Amino acid sequence: MADKPAKTRLTIAVCVGSSCTGKKSRKVRSRLKKLVKKQNLQDKVKIKKSACMGDCDVGPVIEIKPSGKRIEKVTPKRAKKLLTKILARKSKAKKKPEKD
Repeated sequence: MADKPAKTRLTIAVCVGSSCTGKKSRKVRSRLKKLVKKQNLQDKVKIKKSACMGDCDVGPVIEIKPSGKRIEKVTPKRAKKLLTKILARKSKAKKKPEKD
């Protein structure tokens, strides 16, 4: 019996430190969660809160895990476009052939 391949799950961490919260990071998180649910991506993408990431001057900030890539100055309006880009990159990375 063949083992199922492990699911690759993305986590998008949204900074909810005081500076980012003042710049609407909670609305960003809420928008991302709604988009994930609407697109039925709960098994592929998890949206979570993060403590201050230390990039207060360019917040709100999100971090994509496991890559560690950070995106700055995220707004609720940009959330849909960013989610689409993030998923496209993940899909592209999955399709790359392995090198010997």
